[in-house]
Amino acid sequence: MTTPGTGTAPPGGAPGARPGAGTAGALAPARTELLGCPFDPIDMAGAVGRAVGWCEGDRRPRTIVTINAALVVAMRSDPDLARACRAGDLVLADGVPVVWASRLAGARLPARVAG
Repeated sequence: MTTPGTGTAPPGGAPGARPGAGTAGALAPARTELLGCPFDPIDMAGAVGRAVGWCEGDRRPRTIVTINAALVVAMRSDPDLARACRAGDLVLADGVPVVWASRLAGARLPARVAG
C-alpha cells in the first residue's frame, strides 16, 4: 500500500515492498511487471520525492529510466538496452500508451511521468 499522492510506502513499508524509497529506512512499493518491463508504480510527485530523498541521503549515483511505447518495442530486439532499462533504480512510465496498457493488463500504473 502506498501513501496517496506520494508513491512511497508508509512507515514500515508494505508487503512486497523493496528498498529504495526517498527516505532512509523506508521501502518503495513493489514494481509492476508490464510488457517485460518492471515499472515503479508512482506518479510525478512520488518520483520527485524519491529523487530528492536520494539527494538528501547517501548521494550515491542512481539511474532513473523513463520508458515509453517505442522503448518497450526497442527493448524486445536489443538485450543490452533491455538489461540497462531493467537495472534502473527508478523505472517510470513515460507515455500515456504505457499507462493505458497497464490498465488493460490490470497493473494500473498511476500516471505518466514525463522524462
